Amino acid sequence: MTEETVRHAEVGVDASSIVFAHSMLDGASLDDCRVTALASPHDWESVLDQRQIKIPEARELKYEEVLKKKLDEYLEQLERESHLKKVDAPLPDANLQNIMIQCAATPLTGIA
Repeated sequence: MTEETVRHAEVGVDASSIVFAHSMLDGASLDDCRVTALASPHDWESVLDQRQIKIPEARELKYEEVLKKKLDEYLEQLERESHLKKVDAPLPDANLQNIMIQCAATPLTGIA
C-alpha cells in the first residue's frame, strides 16, 4: 500500500512539474515578444498593418500612440493564444531576431 501511495504521489508531482514548466515556457515566449516590441516597435508594423483603427483614434492620436495601442492590443490577444502561436509570432525583421538572440545570450546577474 505504501509503495503504491508513493508511486501515485510521484506521478502527481511529475504531472504538476510538466504543467508548471509549460506555464513558464509560455510566459517566457510572451515576454520575448514584449521585449522585441519594446525594443523596436516599428519592426512590428508589418504584423499590425491589417489592424483596424477607428476614425476618432486616427484623428486624436499621433502615429506613435496608435502604433503602441495596436501593439499592446496584439500582445494582449497573443497572451490568450496557445504557446505554439506565441512561438510562431512573427518576428518581422532580422533586427528583432538579433535582439532576441542577444537577450537569450545575455547572462543574468545578481541572482542568488
